[in-house]
Amino acid sequence: MPHSPWLDHSSERGLLALAGWAIGEAMGLAEQPPAALPAQLAELQCGCFVTLERGDELRGCIGQVESDEPLATTLPELARRAAFGDPRFAPLRKDEVHGLTLTISLLSPRQPIEANCSHELARQLVPGEDGLWLADAGHGATFLPSVWRNLPDPEQFIAALLRKGGWGHWPRGLRAWRYHSHAFSAPLDQQW
Repeated sequence: MPHSPWLDHSSERGLLALAGWAIGEAMGLAEQPPAALPAQLAELQCGCFVTLERGDELRGCIGQVESDEPLATTLPELARRAAFGDPRFAPLRKDEVHGLTLTISLLSPRQPIEANCSHELARQLVPGEDGLWLADAGHGATFLPSVWRNLPDPEQFIAALLRKGGWGHWPRGLRAWRYHSHAFSAPLDQQW
């Protein structure tokens, strides 16, 4: 996401506190909600992902590429779903909280990429910078820019996303979009 003058370190801390509080409150670990976000930040409508990790190991990740709801509403819900509703993992337990990193990724608007196959798409991607959203009439799948750490080759990045989406190969009618993200992290247990 392009840097905005109001998305400074203080804004990042406020968003992390809100997401962390939502998780902590659901577990009975946090009582008082954090200070209210500045109106401009609270009312921001953008795609957002919340990721929980222990070291390099994923523990939960839920998000949406676009949103027409304000961030103050979507962020706590995404945080709770990342902790307790990611179908790949059991719900987060209190004894797992210590050592987890909470990451928030705010997404820029999607931009279409014209490609008729994975090779055409691979030539247009910027590794380490582009997030990728693939969709057909039935469903979609995405990889955040942070996934490039584990899949630095564009062909492998696309192949893994095609598998994630259940396609296996490039189907007719598949469309692609790129986006960028602004990601920031903090230890989860320091957010309440």
